[in-house]
Amino acid sequence: MSQPSKQDITAGQQIYRPWALKLYNIIVLWFSNNWAWRCSRHRQLQHYQKNISSNHLDVGIGTGYYLDHVNFPTNSPKLTLMDLNPNCLYYSQQLLSRYSPKIYKHDVFQPLNDLNDQYDSIGVNYLLHCLPGNLDQKKIALANLAKKLTPNGILFGSTILGDSAKHNFVGKYLISLYDRKKIFCNRQDSVEDLKKILNQLFREVHVEVVGAVALFTAKSLQTQSPQDPS
Repeated sequence: MSQPSKQDITAGQQIYRPWALKLYNIIVLWFSNNWAWRCSRHRQLQHYQKNISSNHLDVGIGTGYYLDHVNFPTNSPKLTLMDLNPNCLYYSQQLLSRYSPKIYKHDVFQPLNDLNDQYDSIGVNYLLHCLPGNLDQKKIALANLAKKLTPNGILFGSTILGDSAKHNFVGKYLISLYDRKKIFCNRQDSVEDLKKILNQLFREVHVEVVGAVALFTAKSLQTQSPQDPS
């Protein structure tokens, strides 16, 4: 399966300019989540809280809202922020400065060869529906991330489903608008296809649909043997 073109990859993240990030929490996390996608930021924060570790990589970070509000298992987590958009990286780095996060500007469709660390948790919240291509193509990005999980590490996140979901009027309007502007590329994304690609790359996959959003968790195929140090 060939990956999307570089032009298509950059198109979806170009809207995140400094002025847009100042409005992101209101437009996306409050209005859209409540009235279009019907999966509140509080529900998604619960998903973060349940799955995050003290050794965490967050990919497609937006404003860093959830990382700012989650309670990490320790006061000094090892936190890495990854995004293709430098504005998102700078904004989130400043917001989360108390954790001294590392930042990593990178295209998730490319192998993460220069990221030497592995992580106990990787978050991909609202990333997949912004990536170009169908879910088979987006599988390339997830496969790259899977290689950065520690044994028994967990990848978790959420994505807005496409036309197969039960969208209300507001959701249908926004998906059509964002699709035309290439902010979203998810019209064909279904929960069945999401489960399929996750099961090909991970184990113990769990997907829950809330409104028009799929919340998912998946464990690394690598397992730590009982005699290994924990």
